[in-house]
Amino acid sequence: MEKILLFHGDTETERKVRNVANRLKMNMTSMSDPDPDSLLEDLAQGREVSQDVSANPEASLLLFCGLREKRLDKLLFELRREEVTVEYKAILTPVNRTWTLRHLCLEMQREKAAISRKSYEFFVDKHRTLGIQCILECRSRDRIEQTDERKHS
Repeated sequence: MEKILLFHGDTETERKVRNVANRLKMNMTSMSDPDPDSLLEDLAQGREVSQDVSANPEASLLLFCGLREKRLDKLLFELRREEVTVEYKAILTPVNRTWTLRHLCLEMQREKAAISRKSYEFFVDKHRTLGIQCILECRSRDRIEQTDERKHS
């Protein structure tokens, strides 16, 4: 069954996601204070263990359950069109279905940090390369100018 779970979404985000879900005829559930130690498959099936809100991750998250690739593409397109912003989006898979919500959030935070580091390293490498190119071009231009000066003197 196709289902969208929204965790820690504000009322505007919830409204937008619900509109998209209704248009695409998908079930949507919003949870503002889910138990971080609930298994993802239990949450997807509407089962939740007792809540421990004090240890609850606060990142907004959309969890997509039971969607085929074309439906997922359509859903993501519609969410972009509605300008829905959440920190994380995930798909319920055979691998992560036995994870807790806390584990999923920590894993996604690690991935985001790794991607940020890679982006930063790429940025630094790119600018380092551009800096080296600039230095080489300046040195080359200086040599040409020096050669021209020698020819004219």
